[in-house]
Amino acid sequence: MSEYDRRAGSGTHSHGRESSADAADSSFDLSVFAKDSLRMLLRLFWLPLLLAVVFSALFCYNAKRSYRPMYKASATFTVNVVGMSGASASYYSKSTAEQFARTFPYILTSGVLRNLICEDLKLKTLPASINAYVEGTTTLFTLETTAADPELAYKVLVSAIDKYPQVANYVVGNTELTLISPPAVPSAPYNSLSYASCIKKGAALGILLGIAVAVIAAATRKTVRSTSELKSILNLRCIGTLPYERVNRRLRNKDSVSLRDDDVTKNFGDSIKLIRSRIQKSAEEHGDKVILFASSVPGEGKTTVALNTAVALAQEGKCTVLIDCDVRKPATIGDFRGLKPAGLVEYLNGTAELADIISQPVDNLFVINGNTTADNAAELFRTDKMAELINALREVAELIILDSPPCAILADAQVLAGYSDCAVYVVCREYTRKSSLVNGIGNLSHTGIRFIGYVLNNAQSSASGLNYGRYSRYGRYSDRYGRYGRYGKYGKYGRYGKSK
Repeated sequence: MSEYDRRAGSGTHSHGRESSADAADSSFDLSVFAKDSLRMLLRLFWLPLLLAVVFSALFCYNAKRSYRPMYKASATFTVNVVGMSGASASYYSKSTAEQFARTFPYILTSGVLRNLICEDLKLKTLPASINAYVEGTTTLFTLETTAADPELAYKVLVSAIDKYPQVANYVVGNTELTLISPPAVPSAPYNSLSYASCIKKGAALGILLGIAVAVIAAATRKTVRSTSELKSILNLRCIGTLPYERVNRRLRNKDSVSLRDDDVTKNFGDSIKLIRSRIQKSAEEHGDKVILFASSVPGEGKTTVALNTAVALAQEGKCTVLIDCDVRKPATIGDFRGLKPAGLVEYLNGTAELADIISQPVDNLFVINGNTTADNAAELFRTDKMAELINALREVAELIILDSPPCAILADAQVLAGYSDCAVYVVCREYTRKSSLVNGIGNLSHTGIRFIGYVLNNAQSSASGLNYGRYSRYGRYSDRYGRYGRYGKYGKYGRYGKSK
Protein backbone atom coordinates (compact mmCIF):
# COMPACT_ATOMS: atom_id res chain seq x y z
CA MET A 1 0.00 0.00 0.00
CA SER A 2 1.41 3.39 -1.04
CA GLU A 3 1.65 6.44 1.18
CA TYR A 4 -1.23 7.95 -0.81
CA ASP A 5 -3.54 5.01 -0.02
CA ARG A 6 -2.77 5.14 3.70
CA ARG A 7 -3.35 8.91 3.98
CA ALA A 8 -6.38 9.15 1.69
CA GLY A 9 -8.14 6.42 3.62
CA SER A 10 -8.35 8.61 6.72
CA GLY A 11 -10.14 11.49 4.97
CA THR A 12 -13.03 13.36 6.53
CA HIS A 13 -15.93 15.13 4.86
CA SER A 14 -16.61 18.83 4.79
CA HIS A 15 -20.08 19.62 6.13
CA GLY A 16 -22.38 22.40 5.04
CA ARG A 17 -20.08 24.03 2.47
CA GLU A 18 -22.65 23.87 -0.32
CA SER A 19 -25.25 25.50 1.89
CA SER A 20 -22.73 28.18 2.86
CA ALA A 21 -22.09 28.98 -0.78
CA ASP A 22 -25.81 29.07 -1.50
CA ALA A 23 -26.37 31.48 1.39
CA ALA A 24 -23.56 33.71 0.20
CA ASP A 25 -24.94 33.67 -3.35
CA SER A 26 -28.43 34.62 -2.20
CA SER A 27 -27.41 37.46 0.11
CA PHE A 28 -27.78 40.97 -1.25
CA ASP A 29 -26.03 44.13 -0.11
CA LEU A 30 -27.07 47.30 -1.93
CA SER A 31 -23.82 49.15 -1.25
CA VAL A 32 -21.75 46.19 -2.46
CA PHE A 33 -23.95 45.89 -5.53
CA ALA A 34 -23.53 49.60 -6.29
CA LYS A 35 -19.74 49.32 -5.97
CA ASP A 36 -19.69 46.21 -8.14
CA SER A 37 -21.82 47.92 -10.77
CA LEU A 38 -19.52 50.95 -10.82
CA ARG A 39 -16.44 48.73 -10.99
CA MET A 40 -17.95 46.71 -13.82
CA LEU A 41 -18.87 49.91 -15.64
CA LEU A 42 -15.28 51.11 -15.33
CA ARG A 43 -14.06 47.77 -16.65
CA LEU A 44 -16.52 47.93 -19.53
CA PHE A 45 -16.19 51.67 -20.14
CA TRP A 46 -15.61 50.95 -23.82
CA LEU A 47 -18.93 49.12 -24.22
CA PRO A 48 -21.29 52.13 -23.88
CA LEU A 49 -19.03 54.10 -26.23
CA LEU A 50 -18.99 51.27 -28.76
CA LEU A 51 -22.75 50.79 -28.54
CA ALA A 52 -23.29 54.54 -28.90
CA VAL A 53 -21.23 54.59 -32.09
CA VAL A 54 -22.93 51.46 -33.48
CA PHE A 55 -26.47 52.63 -32.76
CA SER A 56 -25.75 56.14 -34.04
CA ALA A 57 -24.44 54.67 -37.28
CA LEU A 58 -27.46 52.35 -37.56
CA PHE A 59 -29.90 55.18 -36.94
CA CYS A 60 -28.17 57.39 -39.50
CA TYR A 61 -28.10 54.57 -42.05
CA ASN A 62 -31.75 53.72 -41.48
CA ALA A 63 -32.75 57.39 -41.70
CA LYS A 64 -30.85 57.82 -44.96
CA ARG A 65 -32.26 54.61 -46.43
CA SER A 66 -35.87 55.42 -45.52
CA TYR A 67 -35.62 59.15 -46.19
CA ARG A 68 -38.14 60.46 -48.72
CA PRO A 69 -38.07 64.19 -49.39
CA MET A 70 -41.52 65.77 -49.20
CA TYR A 71 -42.48 69.15 -50.60
CA LYS A 72 -45.20 71.41 -49.27
CA ALA A 73 -47.02 74.12 -51.23
CA SER A 74 -49.47 76.52 -49.52
CA ALA A 75 -51.68 79.50 -50.21
CA THR A 76 -53.54 81.85 -47.84
CA PHE A 77 -57.00 83.40 -48.47
CA THR A 78 -59.72 85.38 -46.91
CA VAL A 79 -63.18 83.85 -47.10
CA ASN A 80 -66.29 85.88 -47.98
CA VAL A 81 -69.89 84.79 -48.42
CA VAL A 82 -71.52 86.06 -51.61
CA GLY A 83 -75.15 87.26 -51.12
CA MET A 84 -78.09 86.82 -53.39
CA SER A 85 -77.31 90.18 -55.02
CA GLY A 86 -73.71 89.21 -55.63
CA ALA A 87 -72.24 91.46 -52.90
CA SER A 88 -69.92 89.84 -50.36
CA ALA A 89 -70.68 89.84 -46.64
CA SER A 90 -67.31 90.40 -44.95
CA TYR A 91 -68.80 90.52 -41.44
CA TYR A 92 -69.60 86.84 -41.89
CA SER A 93 -66.16 85.92 -43.17
CA LYS A 94 -64.57 84.77 -39.86
CA SER A 95 -67.33 82.33 -38.97
CA THR A 96 -67.33 81.07 -42.53
CA ALA A 97 -63.60 80.41 -42.46
CA GLU A 98 -63.96 78.50 -39.18
CA GLN A 99 -66.80 76.50 -40.69
CA PHE A 100 -64.57 75.77 -43.70
CA ALA A 101 -61.89 74.39 -41.39
CA ARG A 102 -64.40 72.24 -39.50
CA THR A 103 -66.02 70.85 -42.59
CA PHE A 104 -62.84 70.34 -44.59
CA PRO A 105 -62.12 66.79 -43.22
CA TYR A 106 -65.62 65.81 -44.32
CA ILE A 107 -65.02 67.26 -47.75
CA LEU A 108 -61.75 65.32 -48.08
CA THR A 109 -63.36 62.13 -46.81
CA SER A 110 -66.15 62.38 -49.32
CA GLY A 111 -63.57 62.19 -52.07
CA VAL A 112 -65.40 64.78 -54.14
CA LEU A 113 -62.54 67.29 -54.09
CA ARG A 114 -59.95 64.60 -54.80
CA ASN A 115 -61.96 63.29 -57.72
CA LEU A 116 -62.26 66.78 -59.17
CA ILE A 117 -58.51 67.39 -58.79
CA CYS A 118 -57.65 64.00 -60.35
CA GLU A 119 -60.01 64.77 -63.21
CA ASP A 120 -58.45 68.19 -63.63
CA LEU A 121 -54.87 66.87 -63.60
CA LYS A 122 -55.76 63.71 -65.52
CA LEU A 123 -54.57 61.39 -62.72
CA LYS A 124 -56.02 58.03 -61.68
CA THR A 125 -55.14 58.56 -58.01
CA LEU A 126 -54.00 61.60 -56.11
CA PRO A 127 -50.41 61.10 -54.82
CA ALA A 128 -50.61 64.07 -52.49
CA SER A 129 -52.26 65.12 -49.24
CA ILE A 130 -54.42 68.21 -48.76
CA ASN A 131 -54.99 70.13 -45.55
CA ALA A 132 -56.78 73.36 -44.58
CA TYR A 133 -56.79 75.39 -41.37
CA VAL A 134 -57.71 78.84 -40.02
CA GLU A 135 -54.83 81.08 -38.89
CA GLY A 136 -55.67 81.57 -35.19
CA THR A 137 -58.74 83.74 -34.63
CA THR A 138 -58.35 85.61 -37.90
CA THR A 139 -60.36 85.28 -41.08
CA LEU A 140 -57.31 83.93 -42.89
CA PHE A 141 -57.76 80.49 -44.42
CA THR A 142 -54.67 78.42 -45.47
CA LEU A 143 -54.73 75.55 -47.92
CA GLU A 144 -51.72 73.16 -48.04
CA THR A 145 -50.71 70.30 -50.32
CA THR A 146 -47.89 67.85 -49.69
CA ALA A 147 -46.27 65.57 -52.27
CA ALA A 148 -42.97 63.87 -53.08
CA ASP A 149 -42.60 66.01 -56.20
CA PRO A 150 -42.49 69.83 -55.90
CA GLU A 151 -44.23 70.37 -59.25
CA LEU A 152 -46.99 67.97 -58.31
CA ALA A 153 -47.50 69.70 -54.94
CA TYR A 154 -47.86 73.03 -56.74
CA LYS A 155 -50.26 71.72 -59.41
CA VAL A 156 -52.47 69.99 -56.84
CA LEU A 157 -52.65 73.22 -54.82
CA VAL A 158 -53.62 75.27 -57.86
CA SER A 159 -56.31 72.75 -58.76
CA ALA A 160 -57.57 72.66 -55.16
CA ILE A 161 -57.89 76.45 -55.12
CA ASP A 162 -59.94 76.24 -58.28
CA LYS A 163 -62.15 73.32 -57.20
CA TYR A 164 -62.48 73.83 -53.45
CA PRO A 165 -65.11 76.64 -53.51
CA GLN A 166 -67.16 74.51 -55.87
CA VAL A 167 -67.27 71.68 -53.33
CA ALA A 168 -67.70 73.96 -50.30
CA ASN A 169 -70.68 75.67 -51.94
CA TYR A 170 -72.86 72.70 -51.00
CA VAL A 171 -71.88 73.03 -47.31
CA VAL A 172 -71.58 76.73 -46.44
CA GLY A 173 -73.17 78.35 -49.44
CA ASN A 174 -71.84 80.56 -52.19
CA THR A 175 -68.36 81.83 -51.24
CA GLU A 176 -65.39 83.53 -52.80
CA LEU A 177 -61.68 83.21 -51.83
CA THR A 178 -59.52 86.31 -51.93
CA LEU A 179 -55.92 85.28 -52.50
CA ILE A 180 -53.43 86.91 -50.11
CA SER A 181 -50.37 84.62 -50.36
CA PRO A 182 -50.24 83.08 -53.85
CA PRO A 183 -48.94 79.49 -54.31
CA ALA A 184 -45.42 78.82 -55.55
CA VAL A 185 -43.36 75.77 -56.50
CA PRO A 186 -41.50 74.66 -53.31
CA SER A 187 -37.73 74.87 -53.71
CA ALA A 188 -36.69 72.55 -50.86
CA PRO A 189 -38.24 69.66 -48.92
CA TYR A 190 -39.76 70.60 -45.60
CA ASN A 191 -38.61 67.35 -43.94
CA SER A 192 -34.85 67.79 -44.27
CA LEU A 193 -32.72 64.82 -43.08
CA SER A 194 -31.25 65.48 -39.61
CA TYR A 195 -28.22 63.32 -38.75
CA ALA A 196 -27.75 65.19 -35.47
CA SER A 197 -31.04 63.82 -34.16
CA CYS A 198 -30.07 60.27 -35.20
CA ILE A 199 -26.71 60.58 -33.46
CA LYS A 200 -28.32 61.84 -30.26
CA LYS A 201 -30.83 59.00 -30.20
CA GLY A 202 -28.18 56.37 -30.98
CA ALA A 203 -25.78 57.71 -28.37
CA ALA A 204 -28.47 57.80 -25.70
CA LEU A 205 -29.61 54.23 -26.48
CA GLY A 206 -26.03 52.91 -26.62
CA ILE A 207 -25.06 54.47 -23.30
CA LEU A 208 -28.22 53.20 -21.58
CA LEU A 209 -27.71 49.68 -22.93
CA GLY A 210 -24.04 49.74 -21.90
CA ILE A 211 -24.96 50.76 -18.37
CA ALA A 212 -27.67 48.08 -18.28
CA VAL A 213 -25.17 45.42 -19.36
CA ALA A 214 -22.73 46.52 -16.63
CA VAL A 215 -25.46 46.41 -13.97
CA ILE A 216 -26.72 43.00 -15.12
CA ALA A 217 -23.15 41.65 -15.23
CA ALA A 218 -22.55 42.89 -11.68
CA ALA A 219 -25.85 41.39 -10.49
CA THR A 220 -25.25 37.97 -12.05
CA ARG A 221 -21.60 37.56 -11.08
CA LYS A 222 -21.01 35.00 -8.38
CA THR A 223 -17.31 35.45 -7.81
CA VAL A 224 -15.42 35.97 -4.58
CA ARG A 225 -15.02 39.67 -3.77
CA SER A 226 -13.44 39.98 -0.33
CA THR A 227 -12.02 38.15 2.68
CA SER A 228 -15.22 38.83 4.62
CA GLU A 229 -17.17 37.05 1.91
CA LEU A 230 -14.76 34.13 2.07
CA LYS A 231 -15.39 33.82 5.80
CA SER A 232 -19.04 33.09 5.09
CA ILE A 233 -18.03 30.23 2.78
CA LEU A 234 -14.82 28.76 4.21
CA ASN A 235 -13.69 27.87 7.67
CA LEU A 236 -10.12 28.89 6.83
CA ARG A 237 -7.91 31.75 7.90
CA CYS A 238 -6.35 34.19 5.48
CA ILE A 239 -2.57 33.89 5.59
CA GLY A 240 -1.99 36.73 3.16
CA THR A 241 -3.26 38.88 0.31
CA LEU A 242 -1.43 39.70 -2.89
CA PRO A 243 -1.98 42.95 -4.79
CA TYR A 244 -2.47 43.26 -8.49
CA GLU A 245 0.99 43.24 -10.04
CA ARG A 246 1.46 43.90 -13.73
CA VAL A 247 4.20 42.07 -15.59
CA ASN A 248 6.58 44.31 -17.51
CA ARG A 249 6.78 42.34 -20.72
CA ARG A 250 9.21 44.81 -22.27
CA LEU A 251 11.96 43.61 -19.98
CA ARG A 252 11.69 39.88 -20.75
CA ASN A 253 9.37 37.38 -22.35
CA LYS A 254 7.74 35.69 -19.38
CA ASP A 255 4.35 35.00 -17.89
CA SER A 256 4.78 35.51 -14.15
CA VAL A 257 6.00 37.92 -11.50
CA SER A 258 8.98 36.90 -9.39
CA LEU A 259 10.71 38.24 -6.31
CA ARG A 260 13.89 38.04 -8.34
CA ASP A 261 12.66 40.75 -10.73
CA ASP A 262 14.25 44.16 -10.40
CA ASP A 263 10.94 45.88 -11.10
CA VAL A 264 8.80 43.99 -8.58
CA THR A 265 6.99 46.35 -6.20
CA LYS A 266 7.75 46.51 -2.50
CA ASN A 267 4.10 45.85 -1.70
CA PHE A 268 4.20 42.56 -3.58
CA GLY A 269 7.50 41.53 -2.02
CA ASP A 270 6.29 42.29 1.50
CA SER A 271 3.09 40.31 0.88
CA ILE A 272 5.04 37.23 -0.25
CA LYS A 273 7.35 37.46 2.74
CA LEU A 274 4.38 37.61 5.11
CA ILE A 275 2.89 34.51 3.47
CA ARG A 276 6.27 32.78 3.75
CA SER A 277 6.60 33.53 7.45
CA ARG A 278 3.10 32.24 8.25
CA ILE A 279 3.60 29.07 6.24
CA GLN A 280 6.99 28.53 7.83
CA LYS A 281 5.62 29.03 11.33
CA SER A 282 2.73 26.61 10.76
CA ALA A 283 5.01 23.99 9.23
CA GLU A 284 7.43 24.17 12.17
CA GLU A 285 4.61 23.91 14.70
CA HIS A 286 3.14 20.78 13.07
CA GLY A 287 6.36 19.24 11.76
CA ASP A 288 5.21 19.56 8.13
CA LYS A 289 7.51 19.28 5.16
CA VAL A 290 5.36 18.77 2.06
CA ILE A 291 3.03 21.67 1.25
CA LEU A 292 0.40 21.44 -1.49
CA PHE A 293 -0.48 24.69 -3.29
CA ALA A 294 -3.93 24.34 -4.79
CA SER A 295 -6.66 26.40 -6.44
CA SER A 296 -10.14 25.78 -7.79
CA VAL A 297 -9.74 26.70 -11.47
CA PRO A 298 -6.93 27.74 -13.83
CA GLY A 299 -5.92 31.36 -13.90
CA GLU A 300 -5.94 32.15 -10.16
CA GLY A 301 -2.19 32.77 -9.83
CA LYS A 302 -1.45 29.58 -7.88
CA THR A 303 1.80 28.87 -9.74
CA THR A 304 3.10 32.38 -9.12
CA VAL A 305 2.24 32.20 -5.42
CA ALA A 306 3.94 28.79 -5.10
CA LEU A 307 7.00 29.96 -7.06
CA ASN A 308 7.49 33.14 -5.07
CA THR A 309 6.90 31.40 -1.75
CA ALA A 310 9.59 28.88 -2.68
CA VAL A 311 11.98 31.70 -3.67
CA ALA A 312 11.26 33.54 -0.40
CA LEU A 313 11.90 30.38 1.63
CA ALA A 314 15.18 29.83 -0.21
CA GLN A 315 16.21 33.44 0.44
CA GLU A 316 15.53 32.76 4.11
CA GLY A 317 18.06 29.93 3.96
CA LYS A 318 15.57 27.05 3.85
CA CYS A 319 16.45 24.16 1.54
CA THR A 320 13.31 24.14 -0.62
CA VAL A 321 12.17 21.91 -3.49
CA LEU A 322 9.54 23.17 -5.93
CA ILE A 323 7.80 20.56 -8.11
CA ASP A 324 5.53 21.43 -11.02
CA CYS A 325 2.90 18.70 -10.75
CA ASP A 326 0.57 20.09 -13.40
CA VAL A 327 1.76 17.65 -16.03
CA ARG A 328 -1.43 18.02 -18.07
CA LYS A 329 -0.43 21.61 -18.84
CA PRO A 330 3.34 21.70 -18.31
CA ALA A 331 5.40 24.88 -18.52
CA THR A 332 8.73 26.11 -17.30
CA ILE A 333 8.41 27.47 -13.76
CA GLY A 334 9.40 31.13 -13.56
CA ASP A 335 12.25 32.52 -15.64
CA PHE A 336 14.94 30.14 -14.41
CA ARG A 337 17.60 29.26 -16.93
CA GLY A 338 19.52 26.04 -17.35
CA LEU A 339 16.86 23.70 -15.96
CA LYS A 340 17.20 20.07 -16.93
CA PRO A 341 15.01 18.99 -19.85
CA ALA A 342 13.72 15.84 -18.15
CA GLY A 343 11.02 16.30 -15.57
CA LEU A 344 8.47 14.65 -13.31
CA VAL A 345 6.81 12.50 -15.99
CA GLU A 346 10.12 10.99 -17.10
CA TYR A 347 10.91 10.03 -13.51
CA LEU A 348 7.48 8.47 -12.88
CA ASN A 349 7.70 6.54 -16.18
CA GLY A 350 11.09 5.18 -15.14
CA THR A 351 13.09 6.82 -17.96
CA ALA A 352 15.01 9.21 -15.67
CA GLU A 353 16.50 9.20 -12.19
CA LEU A 354 16.18 11.92 -9.55
CA ALA A 355 19.57 13.38 -10.47
CA ASP A 356 18.39 13.72 -14.08
CA ILE A 357 15.35 15.86 -13.28
CA ILE A 358 16.28 18.10 -10.35
CA SER A 359 17.97 21.48 -10.93
CA GLN A 360 19.28 24.20 -8.62
CA PRO A 361 18.72 27.59 -10.32
CA VAL A 362 19.48 29.64 -7.18
CA ASP A 363 20.92 29.01 -3.73
CA ASN A 364 18.79 26.71 -1.53
CA LEU A 365 16.13 26.25 -4.23
CA PHE A 366 15.73 23.05 -6.23
CA VAL A 367 13.23 22.75 -9.08
CA ILE A 368 11.62 19.78 -10.85
CA ASN A 369 9.78 20.77 -13.98
CA GLY A 370 6.72 19.10 -15.49
CA ASN A 371 7.98 19.56 -19.03
CA THR A 372 6.35 16.48 -20.58
CA THR A 373 2.60 16.23 -21.03
CA ALA A 374 0.77 13.29 -19.45
CA ASP A 375 -2.97 12.74 -19.72
CA ASN A 376 -2.91 9.98 -17.09
CA ALA A 377 -1.54 12.22 -14.37
CA ALA A 378 -3.73 10.81 -11.58
CA GLU A 379 -2.58 7.26 -12.36
CA LEU A 380 1.07 8.31 -12.47
CA PHE A 381 0.78 10.07 -9.09
CA ARG A 382 -0.61 6.88 -7.52
CA THR A 383 2.45 4.83 -8.45
CA ASP A 384 5.16 3.80 -6.01
CA LYS A 385 7.64 5.97 -7.93
CA MET A 386 5.80 9.10 -6.73
CA ALA A 387 5.94 7.91 -3.13
CA GLU A 388 9.65 7.12 -3.54
CA LEU A 389 10.30 10.61 -4.91
CA ILE A 390 8.53 12.38 -2.05
CA ASN A 391 10.22 10.17 0.57
CA ALA A 392 13.64 10.77 -0.96
CA LEU A 393 13.12 14.53 -0.99
CA ARG A 394 11.89 14.48 2.61
CA GLU A 395 15.33 13.17 3.62
CA VAL A 396 17.27 16.06 2.08
CA ALA A 397 14.91 19.07 1.90
CA GLU A 398 13.46 21.20 4.65
CA LEU A 399 10.33 22.09 2.69
CA ILE A 400 8.76 20.64 -0.46
CA ILE A 401 6.20 22.64 -2.44
CA LEU A 402 3.87 20.82 -4.84
CA ASP A 403 2.26 23.05 -7.46
CA SER A 404 -0.92 21.10 -8.25
CA PRO A 405 -3.49 21.31 -11.08
CA PRO A 406 -6.89 22.92 -10.42
CA CYS A 407 -8.68 20.74 -7.89
CA ALA A 408 -12.28 21.68 -8.74
CA ILE A 409 -12.04 20.10 -12.20
CA LEU A 410 -9.33 17.41 -11.92
CA ALA A 411 -8.56 14.54 -9.56
CA ASP A 412 -4.80 15.14 -9.61
CA ALA A 413 -4.74 17.48 -6.61
CA GLN A 414 -6.67 14.96 -4.50
CA VAL A 415 -4.06 12.32 -5.27
CA LEU A 416 -1.21 14.72 -4.47
CA ALA A 417 -2.91 15.58 -1.16
CA GLY A 418 -2.17 12.02 -0.09
CA TYR A 419 1.56 12.81 -0.17
CA SER A 420 1.24 16.25 1.42
CA ASP A 421 1.26 17.30 5.06
CA CYS A 422 -0.75 20.50 4.58
CA ALA A 423 -2.24 22.73 1.92
CA VAL A 424 -2.35 26.39 0.95
CA TYR A 425 -5.36 27.40 -1.12
CA VAL A 426 -5.10 30.27 -3.62
CA VAL A 427 -8.26 32.26 -4.41
CA CYS A 428 -8.36 35.03 -7.00
CA ARG A 429 -10.61 37.93 -6.08
CA GLU A 430 -13.35 38.75 -8.60
CA TYR A 431 -12.35 35.72 -10.66
CA THR A 432 -13.06 32.54 -8.73
CA ARG A 433 -16.71 31.51 -8.71
CA LYS A 434 -18.09 30.59 -5.30
CA SER A 435 -19.39 27.26 -6.56
CA SER A 436 -15.96 26.33 -7.93
CA LEU A 437 -14.37 27.37 -4.64
CA VAL A 438 -16.74 25.16 -2.63
CA ASN A 439 -16.15 22.20 -4.96
CA GLY A 440 -12.37 22.59 -4.85
CA ILE A 441 -12.15 22.93 -1.08
CA GLY A 442 -14.60 20.04 -0.67
CA ASN A 443 -12.54 17.77 -2.91
CA LEU A 444 -9.37 18.38 -0.88
CA SER A 445 -11.22 18.15 2.44
CA HIS A 446 -12.26 14.60 1.56
CA THR A 447 -8.60 13.56 1.71
CA GLY A 448 -8.25 14.75 5.33
CA ILE A 449 -5.42 17.18 4.55
CA ARG A 450 -4.80 20.05 6.96
CA PHE A 451 -5.23 23.55 5.53
CA ILE A 452 -2.78 26.21 6.64
CA GLY A 453 -5.13 28.81 5.16
CA TYR A 454 -5.83 30.63 1.95
CA VAL A 455 -4.12 33.40 -0.03
CA LEU A 456 -6.38 36.02 -1.60
CA ASN A 457 -4.90 36.95 -4.94
CA ASN A 458 -5.61 40.14 -6.92
CA ALA A 459 -6.55 41.87 -3.66
CA GLN A 460 -6.37 45.28 -5.32
CA SER A 461 -8.50 44.83 -8.40
CA SER A 462 -7.63 46.65 -11.56
CA ALA A 463 -10.11 48.10 -14.03
CA SER A 464 -8.13 46.47 -16.82
CA GLY A 465 -9.24 42.95 -16.06
CA LEU A 466 -10.06 40.24 -13.60
CA ASN A 467 -7.05 37.99 -13.78
CA TYR A 468 -4.01 38.66 -11.70
CA GLY A 469 -1.68 40.49 -14.01
CA ARG A 470 -0.03 37.81 -16.11
CA TYR A 471 0.54 35.50 -13.15
CA SER A 472 -1.05 32.45 -14.62
CA ARG A 473 -0.17 30.65 -17.81
CA TYR A 474 -3.78 29.50 -18.24
CA GLY A 475 -5.48 32.75 -19.27
CA ARG A 476 -9.18 33.06 -18.39
CA TYR A 477 -9.99 29.38 -17.94
CA SER A 478 -7.28 28.05 -20.24
CA ASP A 479 -7.61 27.54 -23.94
CA ARG A 480 -6.73 23.93 -23.40
CA TYR A 481 -8.98 23.16 -20.48
CA GLY A 482 -11.91 25.13 -21.88
CA ARG A 483 -14.29 26.68 -19.36
CA TYR A 484 -13.99 23.91 -16.76
CA GLY A 485 -11.30 21.78 -18.32
CA ARG A 486 -10.81 19.83 -21.48
CA TYR A 487 -12.57 16.87 -19.85
CA GLY A 488 -15.99 18.50 -19.98
CA LYS A 489 -17.71 20.55 -17.32
CA TYR A 490 -16.45 18.56 -14.33
CA GLY A 491 -13.64 16.50 -15.82
CA LYS A 492 -13.54 12.95 -17.06
CA TYR A 493 -13.44 11.68 -13.48
CA GLY A 494 -17.05 12.50 -12.72
CA ARG A 495 -18.73 15.47 -11.04
CA TYR A 496 -15.91 16.15 -8.58
CA GLY A 497 -13.07 14.90 -10.72
CA LYS A 498 -12.71 11.58 -8.92
CA SER A 499 -11.21 8.63 -10.66
CA LYS A 500 -13.51 5.79 -11.48
